[in-house]
Amino acid sequence: MVIPKHPLWWLSYADEKTDQSLGVVIVRAPSFPRAAVRANELGVSPGGQLKGFEAPLDYESVLEPFMDRLLTPVEARELAEKPPISWTDRSARARS
Repeated sequence: MVIPKHPLWWLSYADEKTDQSLGVVIVRAPSFPRAAVRANELGVSPGGQLKGFEAPLDYESVLEPFMDRLLTPVEARELAEKPPISWTDRSARARS
C-alpha cells in the first residue's frame, strides 16, 4: 500500500500592526491548521498574522529544498518567481 504525501503549504507571516512581511515557511501537512502547528513545532514560525495556501503540485520540486525553515521576505519573493510558472502568472490566469 502506498501512503500519499501530504501537500506542501506556503505560510506567509506578517506583523499584525504594520502588515510588514516577516517571512514565509513551507511545510508539508494534511491541512492549513496542521501546517501552522507544524511550523510552530519546528520553531520556525515568527508569529504575527498568518495567511497560507496549498502549493500547486507542479511547484513541489521547486519548494521542497526550502521546507521547514523561515525564508526571509526577499527569499520568498525570489522563490515565488521561479519556474515552472510564477505565482503572479498563475493568479493572472485564474482571473482570465
